Amino acid sequence: MRLLRAIIVDDEPLARENLMLRMRELIDCEVVAECSGGLESLQAIKEHRPDVLFLDIQMPGLDGFEVVDRIPANRMPVIVFVTAYDQYAVEAFKVHALDYLLKPFSAARFNAVWAHVREQVPDARKDLNCPHPYSGRLMVKTGGRITFLNVDHINWVEANGDYAKVHCGARSFLLRRTLTDLAACLANKGFLRISRSVIVNLERVCELAPVKRGEYQVELRCGARLKLTRSYRSQLERLLGDPL
Repeated sequence: MRLLRAIIVDDEPLARENLMLRMRELIDCEVVAECSGGLESLQAIKEHRPDVLFLDIQMPGLDGFEVVDRIPANRMPVIVFVTAYDQYAVEAFKVHALDYLLKPFSAARFNAVWAHVREQVPDARKDLNCPHPYSGRLMVKTGGRITFLNVDHINWVEANGDYAKVHCGARSFLLRRTLTDLAACLANKGFLRISRSVIVNLERVCELAPVKRGEYQVELRCGARLKLTRSYRSQLERLLGDPL
């Protein structure tokens, strides 16, 4: 089961944090962006192409309905409206929202909505740039030549503007891919996102050292030192089955 990419849009920081706390408890979710307004969310949708959008309705600037109206049909994620006002429910379903979370909501209600979301999103997204699940290789085009990288030999991947920089042995390669796309492709190959900008091959990790405020330094066998941020720590803990 692949991770579903989610974006949270709400102008209230506490509301965003509440949703984030719920999502951190899920084993099949990755929050790729948090937005405080409608215009910001449209840019995030364009950049990350989420599977699901948790969207407030009453916001300054663009409201939730205006956001949905501006999303191109070929990029439309599953929409879950999150609001404190139940009078918008009928209009929400008119724009084909999947569900409607009324604040404050319980853990049981959120989990029911997430199960509904999971039913609506295919477990696999067609992506010609993803390594075939049995090939174990990633295709990189550089200067008209094609290099095939064994994903087991990749140490880590970092965001680099519009590209992803793949560190493999002593060499690095640039792919015109988002880090989120690569994280989804490599998740079943033993890779884990440890910050907004880094994916790491867990087989290459030799040590974790605490630094500050719940963050850790991740040392790889190649000598690289990376940061495991607090917001991504829970994913590693679920994978290990133990708190750090």
